[in-house]
Amino acid sequence: MESGINWESLNHVNLNEYNNLAKTLWNFFPVCGFLTEIIKTLFILQYVDDLELRQSIEKQLSKIEQSQKFAKAIAFGNNQEFSEGDKQMQDIIANCRRLIENMVICWNYLYLTQKLTELNTQYRK
Repeated sequence: MESGINWESLNHVNLNEYNNLAKTLWNFFPVCGFLTEIIKTLFILQYVDDLELRQSIEKQLSKIEQSQKFAKAIAFGNNQEFSEGDKQMQDIIANCRRLIENMVICWNYLYLTQKLTELNTQYRK
């Protein structure tokens, strides 16, 4: 019986794909919920066995943690929490925070590019 699941591709799924697949299986096969447990077990066994997979996951988690630390450093006041109850105002505040974060990233990029260009010019002389 063809299940429509490419079992070979399960060897290279990322966490989001795994979660989406598990949720889909759970929704479509409520009687066969054990399938999600099988997929979890396969993933855990591969995680334990595959150093490259573990390193890849750790790298992604590190990026996420660094991004969260950066966002926390940009946000200030009120313990980085929204004090506005209005959804529209919360969206405006969140977008302003992202704009400030992107401005800092852009400024750093331009500054470092300028410094590298100066170093390259000095090196050529």
